[in-house]
Amino acid sequence: MNEKDNYLKNAELATEQKCNMIETRRIS
Repeated sequence: MNEKDNYLKNAELATEQKCNMIETRRIS
């Protein structure tokens, strides 16, 4: 895997985690 793909994947995961945190906070 090249570094650019790795970076994009990490950015995607980070975004997903942020969205999940926001969702959780809104529900509770």
